[in-house]
Amino acid sequence: MHDVVHSFAASIPSEHHHVFTAAYHTELEEWPNKDFFEQCTSISLPYCKIPKLPEVFECPKLESFFMFNNSLLKIPENLFSRMEELKVLDLTGMHLSPLPLSLQYLENLQTLCLDQCVLEDISAIGELKQLQVLSFIQSTIVRLPSEILSRLAQLEELYMGDGFVQWKGEGHDEPRNNANLSELKLLSKLSTLEVHIMDANIMPKDLFSTKLERFRVFIGDEWDWDRYECEVSNDYKTLKLKLGRSALLERVKVLLMKTEDLYLDDLRGLRSVLYELDDQGFPELKHLHVQNSLGIQYIIDWMIMGHSTAFPRLESLFIDNLHNLEKIYYGPYMVGSFSNLRKLKVGNCNALRSLFSFSMFKGLGKLEVVDMSSCEIMEEIAVEEGEDDEEINLTQIRSLTLDNLPQLTSFCSQGQEKCVLHPKERKRKQQLLQALKKLYARTRMKLRCHFSAQRVSEAPVVERSQLRTLDIRDLPNLKQVWNMDPHGILSFYNLRLVYAWNCPKLKSLFPFSIALGLPHLALLSINGCGMEEVVAKEESVEAISINPKFVFRGLKALVLWQLEELRISRNARNTYRWAKSQLKIQVPQPLFAFREVGFSGLQHLELSQFPELKAVWQDKLPFNFFYNLSRLVVDECMFPSSSVPSGLLPILNNLDKLEVRNCDFMKEVFGTEWENANSVVGHLSKLNELDLINLPMLRRLWIEVPNGILDLRNLKLLKIHNCSSLRNIFTPTICSRLEQLQVLEVKSCAMVKQSSQKA
Repeated sequence: MHDVVHSFAASIPSEHHHVFTAAYHTELEEWPNKDFFEQCTSISLPYCKIPKLPEVFECPKLESFFMFNNSLLKIPENLFSRMEELKVLDLTGMHLSPLPLSLQYLENLQTLCLDQCVLEDISAIGELKQLQVLSFIQSTIVRLPSEILSRLAQLEELYMGDGFVQWKGEGHDEPRNNANLSELKLLSKLSTLEVHIMDANIMPKDLFSTKLERFRVFIGDEWDWDRYECEVSNDYKTLKLKLGRSALLERVKVLLMKTEDLYLDDLRGLRSVLYELDDQGFPELKHLHVQNSLGIQYIIDWMIMGHSTAFPRLESLFIDNLHNLEKIYYGPYMVGSFSNLRKLKVGNCNALRSLFSFSMFKGLGKLEVVDMSSCEIMEEIAVEEGEDDEEINLTQIRSLTLDNLPQLTSFCSQGQEKCVLHPKERKRKQQLLQALKKLYARTRMKLRCHFSAQRVSEAPVVERSQLRTLDIRDLPNLKQVWNMDPHGILSFYNLRLVYAWNCPKLKSLFPFSIALGLPHLALLSINGCGMEEVVAKEESVEAISINPKFVFRGLKALVLWQLEELRISRNARNTYRWAKSQLKIQVPQPLFAFREVGFSGLQHLELSQFPELKAVWQDKLPFNFFYNLSRLVVDECMFPSSSVPSGLLPILNNLDKLEVRNCDFMKEVFGTEWENANSVVGHLSKLNELDLINLPMLRRLWIEVPNGILDLRNLKLLKIHNCSSLRNIFTPTICSRLEQLQVLEVKSCAMVKQSSQKA
């Protein structure tokens, strides 16, 4: 529903008593009597199922009529002929081809919404002389006859969108009788306009009035129409331009002075954005998008702008595919420029070596999000061109994304000296990490260490970082995330999500002291890294008077995938309580091998593509080891016997789904030894789904177990696919307990002859 109509409809129940309305999706079985309709002031039937409409609505006092999203309902020709006082009509999503002739009799109609309709001919609208609001949002207008719009002298708001784009231009051969853009100039009261002009060359001069207060004007064939972009604000001023030649800029000058959200595509004949488009410095602009413009060398050229302040209200700047862009700001920085900038995103700018000068970066006190990607020669974020002892505050930055920057080596440089280890640079990094909530680093960067944690001073002041998401991917040269133990300097207490993918030189993820202080870590995903240990051994651990046992109590999801070098993590004297084991060592040991380890908060565990893994856990573990685990996935692990030993069952009582797949040597799902069978019963009582996929050596799911040991009363779904050695599925004891089983799906199991073996 259109904003204006929605506001009017919301006021109806409180201000009017003679209202006929029905709830969404109600099936309307009968209409009120004639006496009711004669007094009725409003009808509202949104998304209702209406078998048939009356030929005429006898509603002489009706002021508003809402009926939409019923494309199968046919509207009779004379339906509106007795609605003389109707002011608001919304027929969104209705079948209106052709328009009912009685529509032209609504002489007092002020608002007409024909959104999401297919309209062949809208000539009747030209008779609605009192119309103030006309909307065709997401509609398709086959033909818009000329001189229809120009008759609507009272029109204040026109929402054409991309419903009609075949505008007639002066001196061009468009289809006959289509409306001419010049008709818009005759609408002297127009204050709101949404229109899409596919060909910039047909724009007449002085097309856009200075009276426009709200507008969405798209020019060129690049743009897609997304209604949501303007729904977030009731006071929008959006201009999207693909002009092809700079000479046409003069025809949109009125809008450029007012626009708050500006998109520029394929600008030709311009070296810079500012002052060649607006010599006032875009004082009202809040969002700027510049793309696909090969001639642009600078966003701001100080040589042209002089000493004026530029973009004082700009909140976001998006730059993409400007292959000749050398600098965002060329020349001495003018204080106040970009002072309100909060979000910066730069991609595919292959002549750009740095984002900012140091002096400009100091002026970006509100910058929160920085996203850089696919800039082939980008070396640093900020370049410091001279000695400057002034401090720089980075604590406002919340998200930093670095993606496919093969030459990036540091956050900033000072002259010719890379200052990764410079004291001021270390302090800036500490400020940045303290404030960041999200850090994404991806693809082909020269960075070898993400977080330099060397002390700024001897005073052990611990700062708590706001970092919540750490996403590190496709970094072939990354060897460390932290280059030393930052104990006593920076805490990552708030870290919740960690992804480390495709970093072949990364041997460990966390220093011991970092892992010790991650109580809120909820998801840990490690994939395709050369990781030998998740928690690194540190020489300084023995000097720290802390208990070297710890638990990731908040961990809810753990994914370990393609980690061929992973081994047990130890220090000189103790085993860490989070130790995730060995693959490729001389003496195979279980993945969860230590009774001290605890994952009481873990809900989802997935072990995938460990070709050398011989065992996941030892048989006996503490009761609360996996207390909250609800889903377990085991994929491509080389188990010689079972995936779930019998001794593990007592700690999996909350397991809801178990999935085992692609384990070539596994012979059974559950272990064969049942010690103290009479003392512990009711295992797996919450298991709802069991999936066994591609297990060629699987001979049995379970042996005949003492009555009550396995309680599968809640098992509803059992899938068994491609288990070529399996002969029987159930034992008699197990079969008798399957009270809730609803689906048994067995595929490509050639040896299975019966579902249950005989006792």
